[in-house]
Amino acid sequence: MPKTLVSSSVLSVDDIRLLVGDGRKLLPLIQPGTKKNLNHLNGRTIATLFAEPSTRTRCSFELAAKVLGAHTVDVSPSQSSTTKGE
Repeated sequence: MPKTLVSSSVLSVDDIRLLVGDGRKLLPLIQPGTKKNLNHLNGRTIATLFAEPSTRTRCSFELAAKVLGAHTVDVSPSQSSTTKGE
């Protein structure tokens, strides 16, 4: 499993199976009525970058990261140096 994931093309079949398996383990934790104070990503920072505006998707990703204890950083292409080609 790569330490940093920028593209799914770098994932092997075993990596994908591992991710899906880990996701299935977390499913019971997000059911209605379950305490949402999880610390699986405590102390981690998750950066989100969406090429096109999508409030619903961005908010969903940020909320999921925060529920798991992570800090989030939103990198908006319209407010970043991507407009200069960086």
